[in-house]
Amino acid sequence: MEDGWIKIFTHRLLNWEWYDDIYMVRLFLHLLLKANFKDKEWHGITIKRGQLVTSLDALSRETHLSTQKLRTCLSNLEKTGEINKQTTNKYTMITVCKYDTYQGTEISLQQTNNNQSTNEQQSINNQTTINQQQEKNIRKKEDIILSSNEDNLSNSDELDVSTRTRENEISLIVDFFNRTIKENNSNIPKIRGATGKRVTYIKARIREYGIDAVYEMITKASKSDFLNGRTSRPFLANFDWLFLPTNFPKVLEGNYDNKENNSPILQQRNGTNQFSDPRQAEREQLATGYAATIARLAAEDDARAAELRKP
Repeated sequence: MEDGWIKIFTHRLLNWEWYDDIYMVRLFLHLLLKANFKDKEWHGITIKRGQLVTSLDALSRETHLSTQKLRTCLSNLEKTGEINKQTTNKYTMITVCKYDTYQGTEISLQQTNNNQSTNEQQSINNQTTINQQQEKNIRKKEDIILSSNEDNLSNSDELDVSTRTRENEISLIVDFFNRTIKENNSNIPKIRGATGKRVTYIKARIREYGIDAVYEMITKASKSDFLNGRTSRPFLANFDWLFLPTNFPKVLEGNYDNKENNSPILQQRNGTNQFSDPRQAEREQLATGYAATIARLAAEDDARAAELRKP
């Protein structure tokens, strides 16, 4: 195409239905710039004013868009009447509809009329300056939209990582629960997995108390005679009951811990109740917490080892 210019009407472009799509704007402006300013003969055919012969590969190189993205954008432009497209096995002929809207009467950059008035020359210079400024504004808006899209993709990636991390935690908790129940010969039923409300309860307890507290609660529940139905008032807890917001803190705080160490025989033998000493009670609580943390770390190591063993 010869050197020249195209007209872009600011408000029309800003109100264009595809203006919020950076790829559509980039491609359409590229087609306007590449379209023939006047009829031209090529390989025995006439490429008319407002037309261009190209291909997906050529457009991809020139616009840095993927061929799939180009197919989508061309289809959208054709659907809304900006272009017409004819494809053969050798090339694609694209016609910019209403081309005269964007390119009016030809103005040659090499003026042959030395008698052209100063006012006419100034008008051309002013139009060139306006066109250059409009082009800068378009590129600036493209950069802003592209930057916004990249930020959205970055945020999306962070959300994906957070979601995968939370799903991995839930899987580890399920595995730890079943293994702890088995190791402590607990009567509490094992579970096959976590879905629906069960996942909601697990996430809520992790958010409220932390992951270590979840492992500690499971350990306490597996050892509790009351929660395992081994007392004079038979009651058997299950996974869902343990993670209810009203029950979880009670188990964690030791409300259902075994009380055999408080028996009168031990009090007579030792001269005092070992749990009546606040420091001893604190040591026991810390020991339980450390045990749960160690168990959690072991569960995570087992899960990583299992991933490495997968073919």
